[in-house]
Amino acid sequence: MKVKDEVKFAQLMKGLAGVFDSKGTLSPIKVELYFKALEDLSIDQIEKSVSELIRDREYPTMPLPAHIRENIKSVKSLDGLGAWLLVEKCIEGGPIPYDPVVNKAVDGLGGYERLGLSSYSELVWIQKEFERRYELLNESREQFELPAPKTDFLKIVK
Repeated sequence: MKVKDEVKFAQLMKGLAGVFDSKGTLSPIKVELYFKALEDLSIDQIEKSVSELIRDREYPTMPLPAHIRENIKSVKSLDGLGAWLLVEKCIEGGPIPYDPVVNKAVDGLGGYERLGLSSYSELVWIQKEFERRYELLNESREQFELPAPKTDFLKIVK
């Protein structure tokens, strides 16, 4: 997430608290802690996870950041084009995608740095190869389910 996403994130967390917390309030410090715990994810991933937690969560307690993260991991995987959109967002300065299959496919193409240095015409062909690799790797997703990267690592990479 980026700084511009803080307002939307705070609204999502307050909505989540309204559903799961009997008081319906969330302190600013708690919102900040949740933001820091989830900052390596995109606001779109978090929004989708929160929506699904509101719809499917059986427990009446406020979900922890780990629950939000776990829900993202259990969401159906993207198709090749959807995964490529995450890669494009990263190339443009966004966060590194959380999906280890996406990262494995990018590594096979030379990594994010190489993609970032590619011309637009090269990216058209790289996208096609990425989608092919992603679809193949995604079929055996279980072997690529890795723990989330540490947020300190993400700060170094950015």
